[in-house]
Amino acid sequence: MNKQTSQQIGASLEKEVRDLLDQWAVEYRLKPRFRTIFGTDIELDYLLPATKERPPVVLECKNFAVDAKNPEDSKRQKTQEALWLLIQVKKYCAETAGARLILITGQTNFRGDQIDLLKHELGEDFHIVPIAEKILLRQLLGLSDRPLSA
Repeated sequence: MNKQTSQQIGASLEKEVRDLLDQWAVEYRLKPRFRTIFGTDIELDYLLPATKERPPVVLECKNFAVDAKNPEDSKRQKTQEALWLLIQVKKYCAETAGARLILITGQTNFRGDQIDLLKHELGEDFHIVPIAEKILLRQLLGLSDRPLSA
């Protein structure tokens, strides 16, 4: 049996998001790089430019479908990764200041306490959306008035 690596699983979720964005004809930048005020280079999964309906949007993908020795440690690490990156995006990067932050998860979500921490630190326009919740994702992207096939 050939198990997928964590990187392959993450890439699969990123591709699923890219396919949705393409299907919905959403403009985006894939893997944009930015420099924080501290001189740190960061790379995002997706950056969507602002539209009349919404501010710019940063999409980050985190999938927990990894065959880890300790799944809770893996979740804790993914929470720390998300928090570290998104705080830099929100507070210390001029190009992404004011952006809506959306963390897209696979089939498994963060725990309640992890969600509470992320929301508390990242503010009101931070959202965690499982990939299966396409209607919610469309709403957050300002697409709810477009037909689903667009």
